[in-house]
Amino acid sequence: MFGRSTTDTEITEASYGPKNRRKGNDFHIGSLNVRSISDQSKAEAFDLLAVNSGCKVIALQETKRKEGEWVLSSGAELICTRREAREGGLAFWIHKDWLDSLVETKRE
Repeated sequence: MFGRSTTDTEITEASYGPKNRRKGNDFHIGSLNVRSISDQSKAEAFDLLAVNSGCKVIALQETKRKEGEWVLSSGAELICTRREAREGGLAFWIHKDWLDSLVETKRE
């Protein structure tokens, strides 16, 4: 249904030392070529997969979805960029627990 994961980076204690680690704040970032989540049912199916992945932010490629922001059933937000002709589009899935950390989205 979805493309394979190209990157799944986990920031662990070894990455930034025990003095800086706050218990329970592991932060996982993923990247995925979804090969289209143009309709809402595919977005909701991806949302379930994303929540179960443990990631807090996932960068999505080839979304083929129009520009905008959508709150999904898990409470996560899907933020899609504007697509140029012949481009697949990009998006970010942000876990609901991290939405308050989002400062702004900038559009040019």
